[in-house]
Amino acid sequence: MKQNLDKICKIMAVIIMIPWLVFGLAIPVSSQLPKVVKKLQQKRECRGCNLKDTDLRGLFLQNVDLRKAKLRGANLRGANLMNADLRKADLRDVDLRDTNLQNADLRQAKLAGANLRNTQLDEELVDPKWYLVWQIVNHSKAWKQDLSGQNLAGANLENVNFSKTQLVKTNLEGANLKGAKLDSANLTYAKLRRANLFVANLSHAELSYADLGYTDLSYANLSHANLSYVDLSHANVNYANFSHANLKGIKLNKVAIENVNFTDVKGLPRIYKKYR
Repeated sequence: MKQNLDKICKIMAVIIMIPWLVFGLAIPVSSQLPKVVKKLQQKRECRGCNLKDTDLRGLFLQNVDLRKAKLRGANLRGANLMNADLRKADLRDVDLRDTNLQNADLRQAKLAGANLRNTQLDEELVDPKWYLVWQIVNHSKAWKQDLSGQNLAGANLENVNFSKTQLVKTNLEGANLKGAKLDSANLTYAKLRRANLFVANLSHAELSYADLGYTDLSYANLSHANLSYVDLSHANVNYANFSHANLKGIKLNKVAIENVNFTDVKGLPRIYKKYR
């Protein structure tokens, strides 16, 4: 009887671990954690320490002091950071999905590129810019809204729905807009330099006078968009769809062009007409 029970327990343990192993969600084993992380867990304090690119998934880090800590590129998915002090911490490009940041102090923290999906945080303990990004990502605070003039530079806005949104003069420099829905959005004079717009939908968008220099627009849909007087210098537009777009006065200096659809466009500079 005891042997059968042991077998059942072993089988159940394997079943529980399968999804974590298959989908790469395994929580780090305690013995494999860096010394600095073990010290953090024991003393609950690691001000200014270097935890760059560290795997901290699912760890219990409640009440820790990580002021000015260097956490860029770290994986904190599913971690418990409730009541943590993260003031002035470098959280750029950090995976914060499903992370508990309730009552955690994130004021003056660097959050450019951070993934805030399904993150729990408090409005009064994070800078207004990043609270707005959190709202956009988690509560659809973008679709058909007026976000004109807002500062969203460096924000991780992957797959966000900005359809018919007002983004006039909005700062989206360096933002991650991969797969974003920007169809019929108004991006007049918007700042999009170095933004990631890979496979983004910009059909029928108003982009006149926008700065799209150094952007990644590969595989993007810009059909019927108004790109008059847009700066596309040094951008990557490989495999993008510009069919029926207005390109009057567009700047295409040193643009990467391969297999681009320029069917029935207006105002295409003569030098690029061979790509029609």
